Amino acid sequence: MAFFKKKQVEEENKDKTPKKKKSVAREWFDSILFAVIAASLIRWLLFEPFQIPTSSMENSLLVGDFLFVSKIHYGARTTKTPLQIPLTHQTIWGTDSTKSYLDWIQLPQFRLPGFSDIERNDVIVFNYPAEEQHPSDLRTNYIKRCVAIAGDEFEIKDRVVYVNGNAMEFPQQSQHKYMVITSELLEKDTFYKLGIPIDNQTGAVQPTPYNYDKYQDLRGTMNMLIENGSTTFEGVEKYKEQDVYVYIMDLSQEEVDKLKDYPKLFLDVIVSVDAQDNLFPSSRNYLNWDMAKAGVNDSEFDWKLDNFGTLKVPNEGWKMLVTPKNLALYGKYIKDYEGNDNVEISNGTLKMGGNQLSEYTFKQNYYFMMGDNRHSSADSRFWGFVPEDHIVGKATMVFMSIDPDYEKGGFFSRMRWDRAFTIIE
Repeated sequence: MAFFKKKQVEEENKDKTPKKKKSVAREWFDSILFAVIAASLIRWLLFEPFQIPTSSMENSLLVGDFLFVSKIHYGARTTKTPLQIPLTHQTIWGTDSTKSYLDWIQLPQFRLPGFSDIERNDVIVFNYPAEEQHPSDLRTNYIKRCVAIAGDEFEIKDRVVYVNGNAMEFPQQSQHKYMVITSELLEKDTFYKLGIPIDNQTGAVQPTPYNYDKYQDLRGTMNMLIENGSTTFEGVEKYKEQDVYVYIMDLSQEEVDKLKDYPKLFLDVIVSVDAQDNLFPSSRNYLNWDMAKAGVNDSEFDWKLDNFGTLKVPNEGWKMLVTPKNLALYGKYIKDYEGNDNVEISNGTLKMGGNQLSEYTFKQNYYFMMGDNRHSSADSRFWGFVPEDHIVGKATMVFMSIDPDYEKGGFFSRMRWDRAFTIIE
């Protein structure tokens, strides 16, 4: 009995012994560790900030927009590359080429349940599929609009997107490229007054919007544009013998209407005719893929930016008949994005493990993405489909926007206050 009383007294005294206080360094370490873990979990499971780097989504999203990308809409992906520094992507902060990861371990990747499926017209952030030097979950993040989902029949005719035979409406602020012919040299204030972002202005030849010296030989410049094939625009011949100024601009329909109504300054706004090589599936500059392996040459697909397709967007379970044309369109994905081993494509045939196949069943869904700035966007028309396992999340809200034009003044002068906390549509 005395033994138990002694033991009880020892326990009580032990509880009264003051605990050693943490050092300041230890408290800072614990706080930083907790913050890194919490931020990593939020970034992985809930949402991630993203900055718009290019004009490919203008005018729906502008260069300098900062937005939230939701992971919960489609479901977060499990980590494929576990050996990486937390809160980094590809490289260590402040460096251009120092990798922040080791690809020694590549885990199977799964997607957690989400509360919505990917739908047409969703604005989506995804890993750029053609960037094969990085693991798929660490490829550069792109942002585009999903115009066709898995299983859709997709086509562009005269700029209009058709999905399953139905014409899709242009996004409200979508842009196309125009040649603007003016009788006077435009000052930068003209663009500001019309509400046209300064980064939409590209001078075809001197003077550019950033160089206000006048031409010495305006007529010769127009002749050069026409005779040398430097322009792919219709209707410019009527200006061949006139002294005019030439601008190439990415404009929404609203901006085109403003230009047409501008008094005495604008002579004409001429819609472009697209002429573009290196489009999917002949896009050797984008895809590590030689279409000749499928037994098809480039002339089989005489597609343009504004006249593209028809093609089917692959879906999980689709049994594709093996033909040279189908291999030209889908062989790259069967070989590199479906997790298949020992794939051989040559002379219009498909072999796996040495066995020749007459049909192939796709293992995952794919999507066709386009930028709203339709003539200034490197998108699925150039590099093809986006596999479902490359989808990062849905762009939901612009929480801050900063105009990149430093001539407008300091930080607060360049803030686009009207864009803060706007929902992305």
